[in-house]
Amino acid sequence: MFVFRPRNAIAVMLALAGCGSDSTPPATYNDISLEGDALRAEFAGAPLTSLANLPDTGSFNYSGVFQVSEIDIEPDVEGEDLAGQLRLTADFASNSISGNILNVVNSRNEIYEGSVSITGDILREEFPRISSTSVGILIRDGVTLDVSALFDGRFVGEAYEGITGDAGISIRENGSFPRNFDGTFVVQR
Repeated sequence: MFVFRPRNAIAVMLALAGCGSDSTPPATYNDISLEGDALRAEFAGAPLTSLANLPDTGSFNYSGVFQVSEIDIEPDVEGEDLAGQLRLTADFASNSISGNILNVVNSRNEIYEGSVSITGDILREEFPRISSTSVGILIRDGVTLDVSALFDGRFVGEAYEGITGDAGISIRENGSFPRNFDGTFVVQR
């Protein structure tokens, strides 16, 4: 039997303090890719959430990853791949999405510091979806990068357990021609 003691409570709080922290990015691009593979496998074959199953009130937090590859590059140039964590909150009362992109890393395991805020809408269609945009700044090797992103996805699972879809990201360095990336995202609650 567990007896509450202040010393026990402090030990439990210290043990939990490091759990679920967003401050430490996954060690490598491969770690994020593996997390994405696991989440996609979990939702493979899951039905799209129907409008009848989507709540009208309340909000839920979702977390997961995005993975994108550079597009519009010269034929002999190797493009860059990016991956990162994605945190979303679906507010069903206001039909809105908010959240952020964080812990971004490229396929060479170079870290992009900072986070980018996401805002968007829940579109109540036969099979509800989200449409969101984000604009912000990430920093890599001391260089400030202007980032814009689009996330368009559908709720999956009978009880809206996840959201999967397409991700598009554009990065500009000092007003240069944008580098464009295209890929996918998957989050679960």
